[in-house]
Amino acid sequence: MFRVHSKLSKKILKKFLFIYTLIFFILALLLLTGTSLFFLYKTGKNISSRTSLITDVWDEFETTRQEQVYTLISSNDLINLLMEYYRKPSPSARERVNLCLSGFQASDSGLHYLMMEDEQHNTFHSLNSFSTGIQNHLQESSSYQKSRKNGGSCISPVEEYDSELYCAYTDLQTIYGHSFVICFCYDMQNIVRNIKNAGTGLDSIQIYNTYGERLFSTDMTKSGFYPESERSSGLFHCIFSPDGIAVLNKSYHTMISTVGTISYQRLMMEFLSLLVILLAVYFIPIIIALLCMIPANDKLLKPIGKLSREVQSFSIGMQPSIPYDSDDELGELSHSFFEMAQNINKQSLDLSEKEREKAVTYYKLLTTQLDPHFIYNTMNIINILARQEAYEDIIKVNTALTRVLRERLNTQNTTFETIQNEIEALKQYQLIMDYRYHNQVVVEYEIDETILDMKIPKNILQPLMENAYYHGLSTDQGEILGNIDVLIYPLEEELVIEISDNGKGFSPQRLQEIRDNLLHATFHAEKEAHIGMENIYRRISYLYEDRFSMDIQSEEGHGSAIILTFPLEPFK
Repeated sequence: MFRVHSKLSKKILKKFLFIYTLIFFILALLLLTGTSLFFLYKTGKNISSRTSLITDVWDEFETTRQEQVYTLISSNDLINLLMEYYRKPSPSARERVNLCLSGFQASDSGLHYLMMEDEQHNTFHSLNSFSTGIQNHLQESSSYQKSRKNGGSCISPVEEYDSELYCAYTDLQTIYGHSFVICFCYDMQNIVRNIKNAGTGLDSIQIYNTYGERLFSTDMTKSGFYPESERSSGLFHCIFSPDGIAVLNKSYHTMISTVGTISYQRLMMEFLSLLVILLAVYFIPIIIALLCMIPANDKLLKPIGKLSREVQSFSIGMQPSIPYDSDDELGELSHSFFEMAQNINKQSLDLSEKEREKAVTYYKLLTTQLDPHFIYNTMNIINILARQEAYEDIIKVNTALTRVLRERLNTQNTTFETIQNEIEALKQYQLIMDYRYHNQVVVEYEIDETILDMKIPKNILQPLMENAYYHGLSTDQGEILGNIDVLIYPLEEELVIEISDNGKGFSPQRLQEIRDNLLHATFHAEKEAHIGMENIYRRISYLYEDRFSMDIQSEEGHGSAIILTFPLEPFK
């Protein structure tokens, strides 16, 4: 769609569009009105002719059925056989009547089944393998019951039975002093085909009897359209139904009513070509007029559109394009946006730098946290060894303490350390714990040698092992003894660290509290966090955000395990 920038161009275009649209609307309204009236008249005539053909097909069918009834009851052979049966009823006499009816059926290829029932419910029928099921079905039909109760003839709706279409014509007649309900069951395949052929071009065909009951419809799933007010109308009239334009056509002889419908969708399709022409006539002059304004639009509006798209797509950190250089308001706007974008990026960069420095400081603070009891207990071990004059052991413990303190406090140069160096530092911590608890804890390492040079966050193994010592292996008597397993291995694209013990484990309630504390350690910074697992969880979340997992598994009496999983490549 073209856009016009200047006020004068807008006024001219608005005036042109108003006058042009008004004239076009009046002409189009007159044309559509005349065309619609003509088309409706033509449509009504078409539906009328189709419904007349359909009515003739059904009239011929019903008239033929009436003639067949009279032919049957006038048959001397049938009358003589019935006389013989009623004088001396017997199975053989009944079979002869049935054979007579079968012969009558064979004379009409469309006659599917023939049945007669007297007032004493003696039933005679044409012989075929289909007779038992269809006989019960016909006797239970409303048309059959209506003829038996009220007399006269009645025709049933077209139905499907055993994958075949059929229609039953029933009539109450007197033969040899007995009242018989005579029922003709006809194969309707050809009749339905003729009706559909006669109704070619109609979207819906419905046939009703004198009482308004539907005898046939091209769509039996719909309720049909035959309002009470239309039954007393003339032999032909047009109806505007919810489904479309319908024409009701009544028969002179049988008073059968045929309703043919053409849907509004089809009517609209007929207007489609006319509407396309009208729209083309309307838009072509407008397009020609607007094409004359393309040079002005290219010069004035394209830079504005480009600037608008740049403003919409701009986000913090994106470098703005070079401003549009012109000596008008557009150039001033472009320069203002360029300066504003640069100022936003500078302020955002300063704010991000401050937040990063704050996060790094807090991370290093978490990393350097030490349990003062550990230092006190280690110094006490050295003091005991000194009294025992175990000088070599003092050197080992002192060296181990020095290595542990250096690794813990040295966070200025690196955030990550190789797995091999972290294992060596962990063994120094283990050495101190062995002296303290007299080698009552056995630590086993299972490290995949292919990942020894890979880096992990610094100082995370020692707090996990410390947690296993004091929370996993400690007894109620204050002793610490048992086994600790340290496993580090790659799994697909991730690195897995497992530190487990065979200690007392946690109850389900306590395990849930520990897991909740981990979430608080991440999402509620103001909540007090312990030096152990909460500390590690916070530090790793700073480095990997949501690309890691920390799971605690424990069963009371069967030990605990802490499992860390994060990407193989360290955070850069």
